[in-house]
Amino acid sequence: MYTTLLNIYKFPILPYVSYGLMVWGLASKCYIGKILILQKQALRFIYFSQFKEHAMPLFIKANSLHVNFLHYEAICCRMHNIQNGIVPKNILDLFTHISSIHTYCTRSSTFNAFYIKQSWLEIQKNAFSCVGAKVWNGIPMLVRNLNKK
Repeated sequence: MYTTLLNIYKFPILPYVSYGLMVWGLASKCYIGKILILQKQALRFIYFSQFKEHAMPLFIKANSLHVNFLHYEAICCRMHNIQNGIVPKNILDLFTHISSIHTYCTRSSTFNAFYIKQSWLEIQKNAFSCVGAKVWNGIPMLVRNLNKK
């Protein structure tokens, strides 16, 4: 019974959540929060859970990600394609490697990190060129910290 309801969630509902996520995923938290609430309600309905029950175990049980994690997954996949040059040139031009900015041997240049453009405007701070570079640059730091443990 759970599998039928889960298939109804994964096939007709989840594609609507993930479609265009790269574009609207950086929207205000109040809009993303509404979608997250709908996701949680759908999973609680599928597993016949209580209204106040924590939803993270339900996401794990359903082998699904909530909208924020789906957004970060989409960013990481796109940044992987940018790192490997598998995207159109106009998207590649949005990103600059730190090694092309300066010639100093720093951690950022050795990890082939992207340069993050500084801005005072929130709209530019939330642009894909800044958020994508921050997420991609954060990945080696996470891996390095996990290896120390």
